[in-house]
Amino acid sequence: MQTTTYVPSPRYVQNHTVLYCTVNGAQPGCPERAHRPVGMESSKIGSDFQADGLAACHSSGDDIMTAASPRSRRRSKAALPKKDRAERLGRMDWVYAAREALIKGGVHAVKIDLIANRLKITRGSFYWHFQNRAEVLSALIELWESQNTKPFEEIVRRPDLDAAEKYLEMAKLWLEEKDFDWHFDSAMRDWARSARAVAKKLTAIDDFRMSLFEQVFVEMGYPAYEAKVRARITYYHQVGYYTLGIREDQQARREMFPMYLRILAGNAEVDKMTID
Repeated sequence: MQTTTYVPSPRYVQNHTVLYCTVNGAQPGCPERAHRPVGMESSKIGSDFQADGLAACHSSGDDIMTAASPRSRRRSKAALPKKDRAERLGRMDWVYAAREALIKGGVHAVKIDLIANRLKITRGSFYWHFQNRAEVLSALIELWESQNTKPFEEIVRRPDLDAAEKYLEMAKLWLEEKDFDWHFDSAMRDWARSARAVAKKLTAIDDFRMSLFEQVFVEMGYPAYEAKVRARITYYHQVGYYTLGIREDQQARREMFPMYLRILAGNAEVDKMTID
């Protein structure tokens, strides 16, 4: 009886070798990109990770690996845009894309597939940086806190500014909207209406921002209670401005800005200042 020897195809050898290396960790002869990302569940290997990483793993000349077929290489290059082939997107690329999705479509638009389509990349890239959608949502909150709150804190801590100058610089963050993204702020408030944890975080951030204004009013010489009330009026005024959707051109806002300062701050030194 004649015996037939089964010889696996190069593609079969490559795919099963990469899958083995992905599940079992680094082994002799394993390609570098086949190692499982931190937090990657094995259930993701067959779809997400394979789509982004499997086709890109090439032979390193080791006996255990066989080069991908020309057809496989052509398909992988056609599926991935030039930027993805050159270098994998960074973590913050995904976070910034998630921010844009949140601003334009609310939290329900912050989905892996939708963001991947916008970035023109396979969703497998996502799992190199995040375990799941919850992690990118958490990163969004951190970005919002840093981007829209840190500038106020930095101004209050500046030793080269007196109290009136600090108030002016803090108010200019809202006027100029360069270091403060009101769209991001409004999107976070919309999200907080349907998420208790986000609402709790939002309240904490609002309280912290108002405490910064309160500190400045105390430095101006106002009694503690009056400083607290003035800080609230200043903050509520601006949040209300965005909530009502009032949009005015820069010229109109700059013309009214001195009067706003005079009414909100009630400080002679602030009243004398001009906008650069």
